[in-house]
Amino acid sequence: MSEFLQFSVTGLTIGSIYAIVALGFVTIYSVTKVINLAQGEFVMLGGMIMFSFLGIGLNYWLSFLFTLFVVMALAWVMEAGIIRRAKGADPLSLIILTIGTAIFLRGIASVIWGKGQVRVPAFTSNDPIQVGSASITPQSLWVVLIMLFIVIFLYILIDKTMIGKAFQACSVNPAAARLMGISPTKMSSFSFTLSGGLGALAGLAVAPVLFPSYDMGMLLGLKGFSAAIFGGL
Repeated sequence: MSEFLQFSVTGLTIGSIYAIVALGFVTIYSVTKVINLAQGEFVMLGGMIMFSFLGIGLNYWLSFLFTLFVVMALAWVMEAGIIRRAKGADPLSLIILTIGTAIFLRGIASVIWGKGQVRVPAFTSNDPIQVGSASITPQSLWVVLIMLFIVIFLYILIDKTMIGKAFQACSVNPAAARLMGISPTKMSSFSFTLSGGLGALAGLAVAPVLFPSYDMGMLLGLKGFSAAIFGGL
């Protein structure tokens, strides 16, 4: 029973990580119908950029905010500089473009941070908490809480706001949405930027647990994509 409880807690933590990555896939796909296979690299960049900001002596939570901003800016540049320029291309070509972007980001990361793992401090004290016979680290609880926050935030954004209605309109019929004064181009940029923010948030949450490296995004992206398919992309 003690092993079952421990495995359940660990599984919930890892599942929450994959769920956050999956939500990034869904956010982009819901508007653009593009499968962004560079989503895992946004997660990797979240951890690595945070490590760099902390390395120059910046305050922890200021580093947190700056990391989110930088990764969201990179996601916006990706959409504006690559995806938008391939307007009208078939889905397979767009997928290949995102794979190329992922390889490029991975290569740049290996040059900047090297090929070893880096260490990022936990949000709070990481002394294990005993729950029955299971040992839980506070950072694992943060991962689950962040996942729940993102799910609630996206639900409110998509279902309860005008931006969410515009998202849904662009997903169902971009031409009709354009006739109603909604810009699919702006919604596409917003979806990539939001997805980059979700990826960075996932990277910030898991960095103290997984110790990020330049190639961690590939595996996380694959598993996050599997989770998105399983959840009904």
